[in-house]
Amino acid sequence: MKRALSLLLVIALVLACGAGAILVTADGGIRDSDSGRGGGGRGGRGGSGGGSIYNGVVVANASFWKPVVSKIRKAAPGETVRVSAVTYKEMPEMVMAALRAFPNVSLEIRISGGRKIIIPAGGALERKGLQNSYSFSSLLEHYGTAASAAVTDAPAPVQPAKSSASPSGRGNGDTSSWSYARNGVLVPNASFWNPVVSKIRKAEPGETISISATTYKEMPEMVMAALRAFPDVSLEIRISGGRKIIIPAGGALERKGLQNSYSFSSLLEHYGAAAPASD
Repeated sequence: MKRALSLLLVIALVLACGAGAILVTADGGIRDSDSGRGGGGRGGRGGSGGGSIYNGVVVANASFWKPVVSKIRKAAPGETVRVSAVTYKEMPEMVMAALRAFPNVSLEIRISGGRKIIIPAGGALERKGLQNSYSFSSLLEHYGTAASAAVTDAPAPVQPAKSSASPSGRGNGDTSSWSYARNGVLVPNASFWNPVVSKIRKAEPGETISISATTYKEMPEMVMAALRAFPDVSLEIRISGGRKIIIPAGGALERKGLQNSYSFSSLLEHYGAAAPASD
């Protein structure tokens, strides 16, 4: 009897090791139960892709979606992770969980027919009950028909109409400076604001980033998202008329819906009349 039980135990251990289970935590983290050689396939192209366990349920095509979760976790605030999933029909809950855990990251999924699904930063769906996947058709329905479009490997720069606001053409406020697609929306003057986001990310706790934006009239959401991600950093924006807007550490606004910019007038109104000041 003991010999039979021992044999059954050995068989159970062999099967467990061969399964190569991937444990996915509620915050989108992943723990491999072995070296990752089990089950898997090379890239999960429509097959089982390696068995994974998420909240007690096996996740199909995990060898494809696991790197997506990893990219989301490693992405910088404001970054968009792009994946091609043209041979799939659904996205597992573990990916949506990662987007909820990292709300400053967006996900762009290419699907069949040259279409794409864009899940914007802060726009991840809440899990309903024991839901373990989201069909691409339901995601397209939720995120709107604008999500369906032909895509390229990288957001293509566009040249908006020129403005006489700044004839220098060096990105110091002229709307002719390059803009880039972000969360499916064009961001004006991205060549000016991208370095601001970078400075916020690199700033020391308690540091104030000071910039001059006297020829601009609004600040994009990606800057506010960076301030939310680094709440120990302040931002001082000098605007026209010798005024300035101070967004204090920990005082970044929460995004409302799919808001993509903040006018300087609204920021002045929110942060008080004390903001205007001379240099």
